[in-house]
Amino acid sequence: MSFTDPSSAAIDPNSHSAVASSSSHAEWIPWLVSNRAALALIDQGIVSGASFLTSLAVGRYLGKESLGVYFLAAGLFTLLQCISDQIIHVPYLVHVPHFDDSRTRQYSASAFVHAIVLTLFAVVAVAIGAITRQASAEGDQLSRAMLALAVCFPGMMLRDFLHNYLHNRLRQFEVTCLDALVTGLQIAALGSLVLSDYLSIVNVVLVIGVACSVIGVAWLPRLIVDLEFHSGRILPDFLFNWTIGKWALGSYLIGSSAPTILPWFLASTAGIDDTGLFAACLTLIGIAQVLLRGAGKYMAPRMVVAFVQGGRASLARYVSRTLHYTLALMTVVTAGMIVFGNQLISLGFGSQYSGVQATIFVLSLGCWLQTIDIVAGNALLAMGHSRLNFIGDCIRCLLTIVSAAALIGELGPLGAALSMVIGTFAGLLVRIWYLRRELGDQQARGSTSIVGSRGA
Repeated sequence: MSFTDPSSAAIDPNSHSAVASSSSHAEWIPWLVSNRAALALIDQGIVSGASFLTSLAVGRYLGKESLGVYFLAAGLFTLLQCISDQIIHVPYLVHVPHFDDSRTRQYSASAFVHAIVLTLFAVVAVAIGAITRQASAEGDQLSRAMLALAVCFPGMMLRDFLHNYLHNRLRQFEVTCLDALVTGLQIAALGSLVLSDYLSIVNVVLVIGVACSVIGVAWLPRLIVDLEFHSGRILPDFLFNWTIGKWALGSYLIGSSAPTILPWFLASTAGIDDTGLFAACLTLIGIAQVLLRGAGKYMAPRMVVAFVQGGRASLARYVSRTLHYTLALMTVVTAGMIVFGNQLISLGFGSQYSGVQATIFVLSLGCWLQTIDIVAGNALLAMGHSRLNFIGDCIRCLLTIVSAAALIGELGPLGAALSMVIGTFAGLLVRIWYLRRELGDQQARGSTSIVGSRGA
């Protein structure tokens, strides 16, 4: 499959070739490949399942303190991974539908070089942070985990680049295969650690890194054939990306880094044990977010294509339809988490993690609000309005930090959950207002009335 033109069958699953393949029930593999939305959900289920099982093994066999340390180390990777997403993959998502095949190959090669350079900077930063921390606290478990993360970071970022590249090219079958192979190797190695009594935070990080490296390197030849390296394009392409990337990065650093650093704030205020308890709750909510994240991975490139092909009216129809489906699904899923969340935490992680009904309720509410937030944010991105997302995330960050300062000291994990939801709701209101304004005329506003009615 190629991604050379917004009107091609490779992009549009409603094209003749996609319909033809899906109409043949005997050809079940082509039918499966044509259903990219379903594959995106399956892929997210694989990724989230691996994350859940890893956290479950750490929390159940090593205890709350170790789960808290693992959560902090994983948060560092998430932070650096998301920085890469904002300055490389988000601009790629917006720009590439406008390019022909030759330009796409050159642009993809530039993105790969950008990812390599950013990864090298990240390795140095994490290693310095680990060594500095180790100098002040000899043998500290978090320091060792950070050093292991620095060693594994190139392989993990290679897998992340492949994952995002394939998603942005709408090659859902391939990205699902990639993630299934990484997950299979990771879970098999993790099981060996548990059975051999060698489970530790450092070994868990190394297992993840090795799984990503082995599959990523094996997959690399499939990537290289799609690239056309042109040294004269690398810097201009970075500067070209920066017009969108600067707002996307600012939006992430302002709006999304606050929830990322909440566990560190919780650890310094309430202790590592409470951080582990909060990590267990977020791990469970991560199951509820499988559908949401999978839908988000699929809807982002589809919204860009809808806007390129049909303008605001086409985008408005896609937003309305997407909200109906995703809210219907997430209402059922989050309701189940509210009812059974505490029992699932105790069953999975052990009785020491019980008594978190209120935290699960608040995080489930936040997950439901994120459904609307992701749709609205992706719609603004599709129109090239990263700056408006940035403003919404500024509001989100401010409310999250103020709420965290006021609530975490008294309420611990519940306070952290409340601050996340308060910030999400505030940012959502701003995004909805901008989205309604940018969709334009009265007809487009009528098509997206669901945004106002659902988000109010």
